[in-house]
Amino acid sequence: KNQKAMEMMNLYKKHNVNPLSSMITPFITLPVFIAIYSAVKDTTLIFESTLLGLNLGDKLGATVMKFNWFAIVLFVLMAVLQFLTMRLPQWLGKRNQPEYLRNAAKGSQAAGQQNMMSYFFLIMIIVISWMLPLAMSIYWIASSLYSVFQTLIMHKYTNKMRKKGA
Repeated sequence: KNQKAMEMMNLYKKHNVNPLSSMITPFITLPVFIAIYSAVKDTTLIFESTLLGLNLGDKLGATVMKFNWFAIVLFVLMAVLQFLTMRLPQWLGKRNQPEYLRNAAKGSQAAGQQNMMSYFFLIMIIVISWMLPLAMSIYWIASSLYSVFQTLIMHKYTNKMRKKGA
């Protein structure tokens, strides 16, 4: 097991693969999220504002439980986009890896731990969003959309640079 782990780490280094790269984004955005939550929590205008009949200060979970379709769509969209934000870098990175590296990473313990952490973060975000105002869910959707587009653009740019250098 130790030998296999050492070989995996050498492969990661050789091909510039960071097995924890998908975990960096949630940690970087957490302080921004806390600041925005504080602003939302302390702004009375948000609790008086509405969007498509929903009060932006209402809790997402309570609004979903009332079977408001717009709130349900927001919740599902937020969960799907958050999943994409976490998994897209991994999927795109695997497309560029040689076949032997993809096969080696499939059964590795590090890959299993990385998947487990990704799903833990996703569940944590969904649970937290359930208790937050709708305004925060809209922020989370916008942030996730930005992250997905940023990942796609950076992937396209790095591929173009890689082909120029090859």
